Amino acid sequence: MTIPELGKLEQEPLRKVWAHEERNFTPWLAENLHLLSEVVGMDLELIEIESILRDAGRVDILAKDKENDAKVIIENQLERSDDDHFARLIGYAASREARVLIWVASGFSKWHRRMLDWLNEEKGIEAYGVKLTVWRIGDSRATDWRCVAKPSSASRRVGDGPVSANTAYANFYRPVVEQLRRAGLPPVSRGGWRGRWRHFRRGIRLISTRWDSKM
Repeated sequence: MTIPELGKLEQEPLRKVWAHEERNFTPWLAENLHLLSEVVGMDLELIEIESILRDAGRVDILAKDKENDAKVIIENQLERSDDDHFARLIGYAASREARVLIWVASGFSKWHRRMLDWLNEEKGIEAYGVKLTVWRIGDSRATDWRCVAKPSSASRRVGDGPVSANTAYANFYRPVVEQLRRAGLPPVSRGGWRGRWRHFRRGIRLISTRWDSKM
């Protein structure tokens, strides 16, 4: 038996992949929001890049969660978390223009993780810290996304008004999806959920689950 030649797995600095944060990384992330959707457990849809929010300044990416139409602010950087980007995040939280904040960086300090946890304890704010790593084998590259800070399932809120049917389905399924994903059974779709059905793949069989308010 001939053993194929094996390559060496190496970590690639983000700036070697995206030379400029605003001109390269932000547009790429906007086109690949499904990757971010999977790690934060939302169905993200792009609204605008470099968006201007009243009393909150300019944000890298403004998106929304399709499940409940909640605005989502995405702040990204190609280096480890720093106080400048965290100050912007605090400004977004204070403005209340959006209640869901996602911070993407190559790494997070313990201090910034604690501050994200603190934001998650504030009423109406959901803060996510997502660590992005790029791995290289030869000429091939792959992204690795890790959520290092997020609100607990019990503390997630969808607003102060009446809860829609789609939002109720999302609230029911999110903890289920998180547990199945940890067990190696991610949703079949790229993050998009529709109606009452959620699909998960196990081996070669497709298992569909349904939640019905009449049950």
